[in-house]
Amino acid sequence: MGISEKTVELNVTRTVIEKMRRFHRRPAYSIGATQTQEAQFGFDVDITDGSWSGGIIQYKRLYKQASSGAYRWNLNETKKRDQHSLLLWLEGLGLPVLYCFPKFDDEGPLRAWSPPSLWKQVWWVRPQDIAVPAPVDARHHVELSTAGVWAVFSEKGQTLKDPTVSFEESFLRPLAKRQSKGSVKHLKEALNTAIEERSRTMGGPESSRAARYAASTLAGMQLIALGPDTRATKSRG
Repeated sequence: MGISEKTVELNVTRTVIEKMRRFHRRPAYSIGATQTQEAQFGFDVDITDGSWSGGIIQYKRLYKQASSGAYRWNLNETKKRDQHSLLLWLEGLGLPVLYCFPKFDDEGPLRAWSPPSLWKQVWWVRPQDIAVPAPVDARHHVELSTAGVWAVFSEKGQTLKDPTVSFEESFLRPLAKRQSKGSVKHLKEALNTAIEERSRTMGGPESSRAARYAASTLAGMQLIALGPDTRATKSRG
C-alpha cells in the first residue's frame, strides 16, 4: 500500500528527534506547520530545543517510475510554485534547511526498521544543491536513476552532482556548534522579514489584509511568533 507525505513526515521526524536527544542529551521536539503556513514559509517542521533550530525540513513523497525504475520527488507543489525559492532564502540566511527524500513508498520499512534507524532510509538534500533551471518558481522534480545519476527536471533534464548529505552533518553538528544563525530567535526574525516583504509587494487593499494574516500566522507557530522572548530569568539574591 502506498503512503502519503504526511506518513513519511510523522515517522521520520520521530526518529530525528530521538537521535538528536540521545546525541545532544538535550530536549528536542518538532514545531509543525499547517498547510497554510507551509505554503507561506516552504517547510513542514522545525526541529528545536526551544532556543535553537536543529533542522528545518521539507518532506517529499517518493514516486517510483514504473517504466524506468527511477525514483522521483516533486518540487514546488504549492499554489504559488515558490516553495523552493522560500527554502533557498531561509538557507541563505544561515539556517539549517533540508529536503527529506524517502527511499521507500510503502509501509514495509516502517515495520521492518526500528525507529532509531529509520532516518537512514531517506536522503537529506540541501536546497542549494538542487540547481533548478529558470524559472525557479515553476513545477520541477528531482530524479535518481537506477544507475545512480541524480537529475532535476522541468521541461528538460539537467544532471546534478550527488546532492545528498549525511544525517550527522545535517542535524547533529549545527546544533552542537549553537551558532547565532541557528537560533529560534534568528528564524523568527527571518520569517517576520519574509512576511513583511510579501505584504509590501501586495498592492491595494490586499496589503492590510496580508499584514493581519502575517501576524496571526506567525503567532500560530508558537515559538516562531511575533515579539521578543518573554521567558523569565532568575534573579541573583
